[in-house]
Amino acid sequence: MPSFHPERILQKYVRNGEFDIKSVLSFLNTDSEVELHRALFFYESVRRIPTTIGVPLTISGKMPTILSVQGKVSVELQKLGARLTLDIVPSVASTHITEMRFWSPMFEHGVKSIQSARIHTPLRLESSVELKKNALEITHKFVVPENKKTTVSISTRPVAFLRIPKEQETEYTEAEEKTISHSQYQWNTEEIDRQYEIVGLKIKAQGNMLSQWSLPKALMTEQYFEYTLENKNRPAEFVARLTVGNLEKTSLSEIKFDKIFEKEFDLQNKESETRREYFHKMIREIQSEQGFKNSVYLRLDAPQQMFWNSEIRTTCDQSVRMCQIQFDSRRSPVNPQDKEWLLRSELLVARPQMPSSLRQLREQPHREVQLAFNAKWGTTKKSEITINAQLEQSKEQKKYVRNMERQFNGIPDTNSPKKMRTPFSRLFDLIKAYNYWTVSEKRLENEERRAVLQLTVEPLSRQYLNMTIQTPEQQVELKNVRIPRVVLPTIARRAMYQQVWEKTGASCKVDQSEVSTFDNVVFRAPLTTCFSLIAKDCSEEPTFAVLSKKINKNSDELIVKVIRREEEIVVKKTDDEFLVKVNGKTVPSAQLEEYEIEILGDNLIVIRLPQGEIRFDGYTIKTNLPSVASKNQLCGLCGNNDGEKDNEFMTADNYETEDVEEFHRSYLLKNEECEVENDRISEKKNYRNKWTREEKREESQYESNEDDEETENKSVEKTLIKEFSHRVCFSLEPVTECRRGYESEKTSTKKIRFTCMPRHSTNARRFLKEAREQNVLDLADFSVSYVEAVKVPTACVAF
Repeated sequence: MPSFHPERILQKYVRNGEFDIKSVLSFLNTDSEVELHRALFFYESVRRIPTTIGVPLTISGKMPTILSVQGKVSVELQKLGARLTLDIVPSVASTHITEMRFWSPMFEHGVKSIQSARIHTPLRLESSVELKKNALEITHKFVVPENKKTTVSISTRPVAFLRIPKEQETEYTEAEEKTISHSQYQWNTEEIDRQYEIVGLKIKAQGNMLSQWSLPKALMTEQYFEYTLENKNRPAEFVARLTVGNLEKTSLSEIKFDKIFEKEFDLQNKESETRREYFHKMIREIQSEQGFKNSVYLRLDAPQQMFWNSEIRTTCDQSVRMCQIQFDSRRSPVNPQDKEWLLRSELLVARPQMPSSLRQLREQPHREVQLAFNAKWGTTKKSEITINAQLEQSKEQKKYVRNMERQFNGIPDTNSPKKMRTPFSRLFDLIKAYNYWTVSEKRLENEERRAVLQLTVEPLSRQYLNMTIQTPEQQVELKNVRIPRVVLPTIARRAMYQQVWEKTGASCKVDQSEVSTFDNVVFRAPLTTCFSLIAKDCSEEPTFAVLSKKINKNSDELIVKVIRREEEIVVKKTDDEFLVKVNGKTVPSAQLEEYEIEILGDNLIVIRLPQGEIRFDGYTIKTNLPSVASKNQLCGLCGNNDGEKDNEFMTADNYETEDVEEFHRSYLLKNEECEVENDRISEKKNYRNKWTREEKREESQYESNEDDEETENKSVEKTLIKEFSHRVCFSLEPVTECRRGYESEKTSTKKIRFTCMPRHSTNARRFLKEAREQNVLDLADFSVSYVEAVKVPTACVAF
């Protein structure tokens, strides 16, 4: 790659203190190969903090960026213009890294958040500037080459890393990384795989992105989005041509202001004939002067005969007191249209003559700026809009005119009797005194014998209002005035209803491992990733049903589904926010009241039933019913609400059992959307026969005193994944690992073959996703990248 030195360029093209024009022109007219590569840091910051454990903590942030440009550049000088042609392939790769690292002589480990972006865009750009006889023409042509791809990708990834230097290290050892997968955040990502075709160009968008964005989610969720543009046809050309005309002399007689004083647009209802005559006389005087016009034309062309033409024509007098601005636009038909879309618009502006003295200002009949706008647009049916506007004089001018009118004419007194004004004045003073802390007052000079009252009610609670009162002498604002109310506030009503249900009603409480029924019976039964029936009106005409399941196998969060008459309501809590869907459609928080749903604070949502309510905080479901509601007609894990504790375990087939597992399985809804956790629902330790709430309080640490006698299924075979900064490696054969809750007691060394692929490749993203759902991946068709000795457990023990 040729290197450029400013000193050598000056010596070559500057002689005797002057540029050698011939050498410069010869250099510019020669095609030049360009190859530029640069690496830089936009910023880098490091902080080291001593800790009490003797290991320093390093917190750093940096943004390394690589820029690359390859291609050809040519400049062609013409008689009255120049042409610049760029046929280049620019590429940019930038990564923002925020890292926290612990260092010790034996190892380094820590976490970091990575956000990266890559752009690769082959393009051809031609720009030309040409001075023609009556106009300046600037043309830009953007060409998308054929059989080449434009790629834009963005990714975010939270990472934990560990680096162990070798004993005799002669080169840097790359740290082994592990992507942090936050199940609650990953559940909110949406898979994207879409293809479009625009003006003959194929566009593909794929990846996974957050459906609900927030800063913690964006930093702690693995995301990847790639945008690809491919042109398999001939080169696609996009042309923008701007033509700026010269300033030319013209006549102003064609500008018409005949409709500006039509009655429906006249803002002053009592406009005098003197003002009209003065305005038209002013227009005639301006039209007798010399005018000037100018035009600007823009044309955009795209493949498949698509275009957009726009033209602005301006005509003004020399002092710019009167102007006519015309804007016309035309574009090609867009599906399903078959005709061109047209726009024709005109703006007329006339401003009054600037007065040279206050007396001239007072005697000037017309002091306002007049505007007239008309536009027509559409294809077959034209839409039209007409606006006539008037810009009034400034406050200072009004003040001067008012003072002059007082000086010449005086101020007439109001005709209202003093007896009528006095009671209102006293009432007004009383209101101001009562709201002393929230009142603001300022002196004004408003229209005489006119008072205005404006009330604005706070829309959410409707308990406060703002009041503005204008009189001829002043303006008074009262803010946050409380409206007297007789009814109980909403929070008081809720508290009253809750106390009534606790004292006289029936309540059932369910979490991921325990049920407390309507009849005060508590038992253990695990909720799984399949829906379980919590409570249901099992009468001949059922009114509601409540179901619940876990979000995923390893979480404590639940999803609740409420079927209420014809509505299906699904609620889950994500990142301290409730996501509510009614009949499959997401409902914003502002519209929940329409569906009899209410969010209390940040951690509780209430769903009202025909009789009773459901309370859900993301982990616990509480069903409150009146004591007489559906008595002896309920079913589900919450029992039948008959007041008897001995017949609580009635299965879905309506027969009584003493086996809690059998009772639990009868209300488990198995379908294709979930995977039955047979291991979990078959473990006897997950069940406990019924006891009352009083007995439960005396029970202490039930689960901690049980001995786990299970000795089998302590290990599992998985595809071993090794992550690095720019690549991901997968083992070609399964590797034995201890299950969660166990650790290796004995190990042996086994040589494992690995295949590696770029981190941002399609296969790498696909296999990482599949690894979260299944243990062993099918990688038989991939070649071996390297072989490494791995320690494999031969015996696992619980810890």
